[in-house]
Amino acid sequence: MSSLAAAKGPPPTASGTAPARPTRAEAETIADRNDRIREIAYILWLEEGCPDGAAERHWLAAETLLDSEPLERKRIEGEPPGEPAGNAGAIPRVRGARTS
Repeated sequence: MSSLAAAKGPPPTASGTAPARPTRAEAETIADRNDRIREIAYILWLEEGCPDGAAERHWLAAETLLDSEPLERKRIEGEPPGEPAGNAGAIPRVRGARTS
């Protein structure tokens, strides 16, 4: 049997043991994070006019943006769509309606 056939699975870490597999929840979190990075990188690419050969730069910029502080991210990305927080639950007024 060759040494390649015997070496199945991930390579050992510096400590000599195989790395632990992520749990299902951790794997889903990683996938969600990668999806979000992909979306942000795509938006950055579109905003720059779809240049060729800039995928890695856009990916790294998207990672940096995602890892930034929430307030900084909100300043850059803007408010999420929907009703402003101050008007949540307010009843809209109808022009010309009488109040009792």
